[in-house]
Amino acid sequence: MLNLLMKAHERKKCFMRYFNDVDIKRQVNIEFANFSDRREDFADVDSFRDRGKMDKKTWWIVHGAYAPTLQNITLKLLVQSCSSCCCERN
Repeated sequence: MLNLLMKAHERKKCFMRYFNDVDIKRQVNIEFANFSDRREDFADVDSFRDRGKMDKKTWWIVHGAYAPTLQNITLKLLVQSCSSCCCERN
């Protein structure tokens, strides 16, 4: 339970950092709720079936159009390098 609360808190901080406009932040929260709860267009059979079969970037490109604001930030985060080699070189 504590882990879920920590994730929710971190997600809220992230959304606050990226979206200053209250209306846009509200839209992102709605998009995230639809994604998390598999509601509306995310309830589509193909969307649900592809979640575990496609890599995350491809899935968001194919099915993320239902949540354009969330898709935009997700793709930005997914293309970031997760290597520490730059830090190690310095």
